Amino acid sequence: MFCNYFVGLVFLLNVVSIWVNNFDKDWMMTLKQRFLEAVVKGELGRIEDRGVVVTLKAFKEYFSDVKSYYINSFLPASTIEPGRVEMTKTRFLFRIASGVYLVHPDAIDQYIEQQLLDDDGGGDGVKEPGFCYGV
Repeated sequence: MFCNYFVGLVFLLNVVSIWVNNFDKDWMMTLKQRFLEAVVKGELGRIEDRGVVVTLKAFKEYFSDVKSYYINSFLPASTIEPGRVEMTKTRFLFRIASGVYLVHPDAIDQYIEQQLLDDDGGGDGVKEPGFCYGV
């Protein structure tokens, strides 16, 4: 009896372990995190002299899996008010033309720093970036 219970428990732990290791973290990430990850990986936006520029059209194509009106309002809602230069947690884009947005460089830096800390298991104070903004 104990042996059957033990074998069943080991099987269950293996199934859970496989599930956790293959777990798709994308569905847990916020759209902002997914957006910044795509920008940093060079999958979304283009690098210009002033920084990374993203168009609304490219944004909608890249995030075609988002099936709501939120996709239409995300970039405009994340725009820093005219006349301001500092970003906030929810406002990290400059609108430079109709449907064209510049990602605040601090947003990219903060995202990379957070990823380095997460990858380091909380961080030991040593930060070693290993890439340069998808170039």
